[in-house]
Amino acid sequence: MFDTRKDGKAIAPNIARLVEPFAVHTDGHATATPEELAEVHRNHGMRSKSLLCVAIMMFRVSDVSQLGPQHRRRDMFKLRLFKICNRNPRDIEIPIHPITEAVLAMNKVTDLTYIATEFGRPFFIKSLGNRISDWFCRAGLGHLTAHSVRKGLAADVAHNR
Repeated sequence: MFDTRKDGKAIAPNIARLVEPFAVHTDGHATATPEELAEVHRNHGMRSKSLLCVAIMMFRVSDVSQLGPQHRRRDMFKLRLFKICNRNPRDIEIPIHPITEAVLAMNKVTDLTYIATEFGRPFFIKSLGNRISDWFCRAGLGHLTAHSVRKGLAADVAHNR
């Protein structure tokens, strides 16, 4: 049976409302191990954009698409975060880890961001996440995502305390 509008035209029912919702249980994001990150290094090389991205993501996931040479002050990254539609901006300082420093030193950066598209433009966050997943797939690590890197670092720090 179809409902009709006031103008007499039929309205198609939304059959998706008939499907009962179901909960899907997951264990969350995979955790990147040091061995898996070494695999990224072996597959892509020290001077690759993918390894540069992973090295930065280890210490700052959410801002990797914006982070560039202009944010560097000697051994620190200084940047302003704009969360929740540009309300309450916050200035942060992030020490540059020796691993990140070594990878940055090996990569020539000519754009405003460390991780840029083939056209020299910054990635949108969603497209960078897709690109990172693609890099992991090419390294045979299709179960890893951008979040896996930061989760792996947190797990490693917790185990080594």
